[in-house]
Amino acid sequence: MWRSSVQIRLEAFLSRYSVTPRLPPRSRPSSSEK
Repeated sequence: MWRSSVQIRLEAFLSRYSVTPRLPPRSRPSSSEK
């Protein structure tokens, strides 16, 4: 049963990531520029 909870959490996590636009790897170093 706990497996179901994990799957639901994973789906929610993926859903959130899916909504967020995938920024290019160049955006990641943006923090370094700060």
